[in-house]
Amino acid sequence: MSPDPVDAPRPDPTPSPEPDRGAGDPAGVPASEAPPKKSSQARDEIRNNAQNPRQAAAANRNLRDARAVFGSGGTQISGDASVDGDVISRDKIVYQVFGTNRSVATYIIDTASTAAFAEGPGYPELQTLLVDRRVILLQAPRGHGKAAAALSALLGAGYPDLRRYDPDVTTDDVVNSLRENTGYLIDDLTEVSARRLTVRALEDLETKLESCRAHLVVTIGDGVTFTDPGIHRFVQQLGAPASVDAVYHAHLRHHLGPDRAAPVIALTEISSLFAAEVPASAALSRAAEFARHVAELERRGKVDPHLLRTRMRRDVRREVESWFVDLPGSQLRCLAVALSLLDGLPYETVVAAADELRLRLEPPLPPGSLNAPPPADRFADSKTQRMGRLRADLFAEAANSPFGEVPAQLIRYRDPAYPGEVLGLVWREYDDARDDFQHWLRAMGDHPSEIVRIRAATAVGLLSLEAFDLLHRTVLQPWATSDSVNQREMAAYALQQPGTSDSLRKQVIALVDDWTSDSSPELQEVVARVYGAALGTEAPEHALEQLGVLADTEHFEVAFAIGKSLAEIVEADDTRTTSVLESILNWLSDDELTRRLTGQVAFLRLAADLRTAGPDGDEAEWPLLLRLADDDEPLRRQLARAWRETLLGRPLHEAAASMIGVWAGLAEQSASARAALATLLAMVADGQRRATRTVDYLARGWRTRHDNDPAERTAAAVLDALT
Repeated sequence: MSPDPVDAPRPDPTPSPEPDRGAGDPAGVPASEAPPKKSSQARDEIRNNAQNPRQAAAANRNLRDARAVFGSGGTQISGDASVDGDVISRDKIVYQVFGTNRSVATYIIDTASTAAFAEGPGYPELQTLLVDRRVILLQAPRGHGKAAAALSALLGAGYPDLRRYDPDVTTDDVVNSLRENTGYLIDDLTEVSARRLTVRALEDLETKLESCRAHLVVTIGDGVTFTDPGIHRFVQQLGAPASVDAVYHAHLRHHLGPDRAAPVIALTEISSLFAAEVPASAALSRAAEFARHVAELERRGKVDPHLLRTRMRRDVRREVESWFVDLPGSQLRCLAVALSLLDGLPYETVVAAADELRLRLEPPLPPGSLNAPPPADRFADSKTQRMGRLRADLFAEAANSPFGEVPAQLIRYRDPAYPGEVLGLVWREYDDARDDFQHWLRAMGDHPSEIVRIRAATAVGLLSLEAFDLLHRTVLQPWATSDSVNQREMAAYALQQPGTSDSLRKQVIALVDDWTSDSSPELQEVVARVYGAALGTEAPEHALEQLGVLADTEHFEVAFAIGKSLAEIVEADDTRTTSVLESILNWLSDDELTRRLTGQVAFLRLAADLRTAGPDGDEAEWPLLLRLADDDEPLRRQLARAWRETLLGRPLHEAAASMIGVWAGLAEQSASARAALATLLAMVADGQRRATRTVDYLARGWRTRHDNDPAERTAAAVLDALT
């Protein structure tokens, strides 16, 4: 017999007799050395992974998404008198209402600020409407530049004198304080004032404005509703706003002049910072504020990116604090906090999480309690109104479910800076709510949905940058020692952010070392998961070294965790496949049975979970390892050896046989995949009688199998390659 070209597996020290060949039992496979219950558990886990692959891809994607949600920088400047971030009010003029003790204030608007206005596609229609209408209720989401558009349109209508009322002014007070040949603005009308509006009041106001040759534009948010249905004939939608880039450039030219602004706009470093701090969905005022900061720094002689970023982050913190304090009631604040954690997820999921948080903050009183509040009015607040107050949007999109993709209504903050800022605000400023907030995050770590669990873990990791010791005691350690495998896994994921920060890296390593020294299999499992997507993708060499230490385990749960972490490392960067397979092969050939079992479990998890698209023009799904090995001869030799060790080894040969059958089913849909698998299995069999018999047996079974669709073309390709 010729020598084995792919390093034949070490012969068993005590060969077992060949078992009876039952259905699905490959020829010449020895009996299991492991306890039947644990072997069955391993087979079930691998089978479930094969039926639900791409788990590593989902975990990596969910972690990336969570870090992106909480890591979005940016700002939003606040204030009642601003147009895209520029102050527009000057002198305040007070009118005494005749026959009453009340007064009405108006503010003279500095029209110079409107020179920087960037026109959006809906603006021309607004200009046209001013010819025929004296009152316009201009509606658009927050941040779309409603006030700027209104003032620019009033100036375009020929009014040299522009004035602004407070947002809670009444129509009677406006009527009693009008001046001739003046353009008026009520910016961001309050919801209370909006509900008081009537068609009759607006018609009377129109008559008065006509006699004074004046106009009034009232801006309203998209969540504002009216009790009088006839009001809607006065409402005009602004439409799509100008881009944030257009606003930034217009304001910078306004502040510096066209000639001085041009070279600043061309600075690559500043443009990159603008893209990071002011995403396309941000409020236009953030772009204007960025321009103001840039102009101030330019006048001082240098635009320092670090200082510019610091100013922008400071601004958004102020704006979020002001907005959160003004939210009416704990129900809406709890919804705001839940949305900050679950931004972009289904609306019902966010509402349920908000309800759980509110129950922790405000436990219900016993039935019949004298202090029980009156029943809440379930129709007091519509979803549209809540979205306006939350500065959030709903949108339809497919969402994953246990039954596949289903239509869902997702909710997201309009400003991507809000999620991280809201979490930080609640943590920093609301001491009385902190205990309940921590327990709520801890409970979210056992949510049925993995994406919710990962959001909670990432939030804990983010907050631990400010309070690592506290959160270790209240969340991380309870998760790590929990009976729930979900919570144990979240303890690992939560260490990603502190573990990669300069200030806490040593502390995280010390914590993981403490868990490693514990004999508890649950903590060993947590450590294994730490070296997956949490820290393994950042430092794969160190992760493989530490996972090698853990591989000498008698507990299948730890071996499963090692396999899952290795899958996350490979999925995150497939150039690490060679080093990962090298570690697995070392375990598979070890003298210790425990390490060999870990190697089998780890390899089969990679084989079950990792999938990818085929080469160009091939629409079939491929096993990722097969796709990578098809173009890489040394990797194919590694993969062939891993399959031989697993198919012929103990005790998971049946799970390996089932798994290679899954690969055969995938290859059935693609000629190139069939050729790749046939080449690989010929390399597995070459030079070894027992390996050849096993591959031949398995391939023949694919033609008539009843538990899965037959893979006749794959079987034919493999059998042909064996001859």
